[in-house]
This record gives sequence, structure tokens and C-alpha cells, in this order.
Amino acid sequence: MKKWFITIGIMILFFLLPYVSAYTLGIGPTQINFVGDVGERVCKEVRVFSSNYYGVIISENRWAKEGVFSRALIAHTLSADKLNLTVEYEQVFNLSGEKNLGICIRGEKPGAYHGIFLFKTMDGNVAVGGWTNVNITGSIINNNLNDYNSSTSLTGFSIGKIGEYSQFIMLSWITTVLLLVLLVLLFFLFRKNVSREREKDV
Repeated sequence: MKKWFITIGIMILFFLLPYVSAYTLGIGPTQINFVGDVGERVCKEVRVFSSNYYGVIISENRWAKEGVFSRALIAHTLSADKLNLTVEYEQVFNLSGEKNLGICIRGEKPGAYHGIFLFKTMDGNVAVGGWTNVNITGSIINNNLNDYNSSTSLTGFSIGKIGEYSQFIMLSWITTVLLLVLLVLLFFLFRKNVSREREKDV
């Protein structure tokens, strides 16, 4: 029984190994700023890169209400068209090493906007993002609108670390769930094994 118990545990651990090794995604710059007149098409470039992920990247952009410049992801619930913004860039692409993307924005009315561009792997377990400020008037309303030319490399899904120079590792949610299932299964097998040993002793 003990050998059978150990064998099952080893088999499950080997099954989980591919999920434990999380991919790393990076983006630079970590903040881009668009300043232009109404109707003007303004373009910037970002670089998405990875040293260990080769496959499809899916991107989306989210926006806060006009005039809100919070860096809380929960504040970014709007699509660009709700703010009369036209955003043009390649939202689905294959990543092999690195990819330079041109992002163009055009505003149909004056305003100041804050958004985030998210780039995630096909399975959605690993993502990285960059903040953006958009000022449609031609005049800079924020004294801190210089692009952050640094790049950041993140593993897992986090927005709080954007703009910082630290790197961290975070197991994907599927890994956590599978590990919990493994622990529960091993616990019940262990209890069953102990009960049978006690019955033999009696």
C-alpha cells in the first residue's frame, strides 16, 4: 500500500511539473504617452519580449473614465470607443523572442485619458501590461508625461509591479488549483492507509 501511495504521488508531481515553470513576458517602455490635436493620428512603439515563451500573444486595452489617472486596474473598465478614442495596433500576434508593435491613437474630442495595454499568453495565465496617458488638445496637462523608456519583465499576472524594476515569480492559477487537488488527494490516501494499518493491528 505504501509503495502504491508513493507511486501515485510521484506521478501527479510529474504531471504538474510543466505548469510550475511559468513563462516570462516583458514590455518596454512601461508607460507611453500620446499628445495630439482632435482628429490627429498619433503613433508610438512598444516592444513585447520573452526569453522562454514562443506562441500566440493576445492583447487588449482598457480605459478609465475621462480625467481619472489612477493606476488601479479596477478603475479601467471602459473600451476605447466609449471615450471616442480610436486605437489601432496588432492585437493578436506570434511572439518569438521579441516583437515591436506600433500603436496609434486618434481622439474625436478634447480630453485627458488613462489606459492600460495588456499582453497575455494564449492560455491567459501569464500577462504583462503598460500604462498610457492620452491628451487630446495638443497641450500637456500633466507635468510627468515623459515616456518611461525602461522595460520590465514579469512572470505571472500583475499590474501593481508595472513601472518598477523588480522581477518576481508567481505560479499560475492552474498550478495552484492542481497543487491543492494533489494535497487533498494525498491526504485522503494517507488517512485511508492509516485506517487499514490500524485494522491489521487489531
